[in-house]
Amino acid sequence: MARQRQLGISLVEALVALAVMAFGLVAYVGVQSALRANGDIARQRAEATRIAQEAIESWRAFTAMHADPDHPEFVTYDAVATQPSETVEGLNATYTVARFVLDDAPLNAKTLVVDVDWRDRNDEPQRVRLATAIAAVPPELAGTLSVRGAGNPGRLPAGRHPAIPLDAVPIEGGRSRLQFEQPDGGTVALVFNDLTGAITTVCSPASVCTAVDALLLAGHVRYATTSTAPTAADAEVPPSPVDPLVGVTLQRTAPSARTVTCFVQRRTTDLRYLCAVPVATEGDGALRWSGRSQLTGLPLAANRDDASAARYRVCRYTTQRSHETLPNDQHPLDYSNVTAPLANQNFLVIRAGDGTLAFDCPDDDPATEFVNGRTWHHQPPN
Repeated sequence: MARQRQLGISLVEALVALAVMAFGLVAYVGVQSALRANGDIARQRAEATRIAQEAIESWRAFTAMHADPDHPEFVTYDAVATQPSETVEGLNATYTVARFVLDDAPLNAKTLVVDVDWRDRNDEPQRVRLATAIAAVPPELAGTLSVRGAGNPGRLPAGRHPAIPLDAVPIEGGRSRLQFEQPDGGTVALVFNDLTGAITTVCSPASVCTAVDALLLAGHVRYATTSTAPTAADAEVPPSPVDPLVGVTLQRTAPSARTVTCFVQRRTTDLRYLCAVPVATEGDGALRWSGRSQLTGLPLAANRDDASAARYRVCRYTTQRSHETLPNDQHPLDYSNVTAPLANQNFLVIRAGDGTLAFDCPDDDPATEFVNGRTWHHQPPN
């Protein structure tokens, strides 16, 4: 019998195909809806985590251990405590931030917990919790990270002499180059021998270089020039802005009398000075120099008894409040036979007085046993 020719698709087959496609589309819409909801929650969770992290970092940003009536603006460690909940408006959700603090006295620390709660698009409750601990460590101890320790380190910073500034950039030939802007807009560069720390080249301006035999004398100048007598706390954290007219010179006495003008870099909170002190070789083959560093550009007090409020005195950070002979690295009044680079030779500028009372250079605060803020009169020395 002859086979009949098939001329088309039956209506039943078409309906079945449409039904299968419809079920597939429904499933696809469900998947899209779930992906959208999950993406929405992920975005909200990321924002909640950021809010919690900011809350913790605001706790960590304390600037003093205890309240100071003279500085009410300081954020203190004592003020790190449980706080009332607050509401924060996010991109697509409203968050409730709760902060809890547990004081763990035996461990000398505080445990911090931050809960961030919100309701998602489906009105379901969501929460992110972050926890950490803050040790009761004075914030000024962070400054000791830049203070050179006693003795000879087993590993040198960046594999070079510890007196070479950390922002100097290594170059070829076992050398490092430090380039910085002068207050007058000019650019200066110093090239160091990585092994000895000696300065081998001075470029001023940076494109005109001269070979030298020089040793580095460097430090910082800070200011506590308020109208009241400076305290030990002012010596540890000087509160006053940088004076734009201050400079530094070295009155060298050996190998010959010479005035060395130091390079200065004025920054937000201090003035950094770097002196390339020319040296000469003595009979033992060592490069050495002697002399006294001085600040310039200030109307200085006539003597220790001068109480003028319009004049200033310069204090040097040192280990002894006297003019007795000190090792060169401990910032004496006069350097003698210096044979190595010197860093951290720092100064504090204060007012001479308040018009009636002559101010004294502040001594160290014994309560901060890990920070030595001792100073002594440098200009005038007596």
